[in-house]
Amino acid sequence: MAFSENTLYKYSTINHHLINNLKNGTLHFKCHVKYNDPFDCRLKIRVDGTQEEWESYRRINDLNEEQLARIKKKNTITEENSGLHYKQLHKKALKNARISCFSTVFNNILMWSHYADSHKGICLIFESSPVPNEPNVKSLRFHKEDINNLTNPLDDNVLPILKVNYKAELPGTYNFLELNSADIEPFLITKAPDWQYESEWRILAPDDYLLRGDNPRYETEQLKGLIFGMNCSKANIGKIKQIFRGQLEMTFYQTFAIKDVYSLGIKQI
Repeated sequence: MAFSENTLYKYSTINHHLINNLKNGTLHFKCHVKYNDPFDCRLKIRVDGTQEEWESYRRINDLNEEQLARIKKKNTITEENSGLHYKQLHKKALKNARISCFSTVFNNILMWSHYADSHKGICLIFESSPVPNEPNVKSLRFHKEDINNLTNPLDDNVLPILKVNYKAELPGTYNFLELNSADIEPFLITKAPDWQYESEWRILAPDDYLLRGDNPRYETEQLKGLIFGMNCSKANIGKIKQIFRGQLEMTFYQTFAIKDVYSLGIKQI
């Protein structure tokens, strides 16, 4: 069974949060600190600016002259050389970051195990839209009144979905004195090569983009179907199918173990 190159999948455990999101047509965004990878969204921070910027930085962070001199000498602030101060800066830089994750694969055994409750959960099938001349960007449409898309070059009811990069090294440094949110983006879409099997894409949304908290409503025609895990209970399958009763464009599938190999198949149900 083939889906399009713009199809993206979102794995999920079945719980009351998921049920509410399915009923309301909402997409959940998470704070980065709730992810299972301690290296996710890790920053390499530098502080480089004018005397006025340094003085403002000292006041905002309640530093004395001696502390400020040590930071200037280091120039690059890491958890190893600055401890608690690094953690405070990291928290400030990312305090508003909200992320929603997708994948281009629906039949990965590890992802069903990690993100879909040991194959008892589901995988949502979204049809995203391509962005012209941007192969590493797709997009998803939301209710205009639910998002406050101030700086995005796309339409004002659209949020971009960015392809995650997998690299062994962090993507440069972030100058904390400038506080430019665009400079943070590479750190939010770069992960260690160990995670490459996830083939991940992410929507990044500062919380001032989200006018309904962490659950903005998407345009529901983009949700094309739903895959139940091979261990999903009949009760949960029935409960979720009931939510979409009467929606002719929704198609339901379930994974199964292919005989004699370590691989998942998928069938329509």
